Amino acid sequence: MAYVDLNPARAAICDTLAESDHTTIQRRLREREGQIKNIQPGRSILDRPLKPVAGLDADALLDMSETSYIELVQWTGEQPRSDKRGKLKPLTEGKRAAPADIWQIASHPKQWVRQVQGTESVYYRAIGSAEALMAKAEALGQTWMKGVASEVAKKILRERPT
Repeated sequence: MAYVDLNPARAAICDTLAESDHTTIQRRLREREGQIKNIQPGRSILDRPLKPVAGLDADALLDMSETSYIELVQWTGEQPRSDKRGKLKPLTEGKRAAPADIWQIASHPKQWVRQVQGTESVYYRAIGSAEALMAKAEALGQTWMKGVASEVAKKILRERPT
């Protein structure tokens, strides 16, 4: 999720999450600011827990809220990458520490940053269960798809050096 949400910033199309058109992070921010109508009463985006995503242990996300995710994406996008043109404009002056919730999903902030950039470097088109990969290939009119099943993805991510 974070990798995709940061694509516009890394491509130097924008320098804030609010300007990152066509991303879920922009939608989350707009909902947070009340700019999106028809929000269910009592279902604040600020407190809504995240759902499990491929490559992460579902237990790692149990205590992470939408607000925590937004903070994590903001911090991640502020980290410069030599292989990308852009980065997010910092919300505050000076270097700030990684968000506390980063320790739920990585043993070190650098590991998290590598994990976010790692999905693209393996050249997989999709990550998910074998059944989901087969369904995606069929939906695209293909008989196969270069991808990795979620269990294999977890193993690859866990074995990466920190």
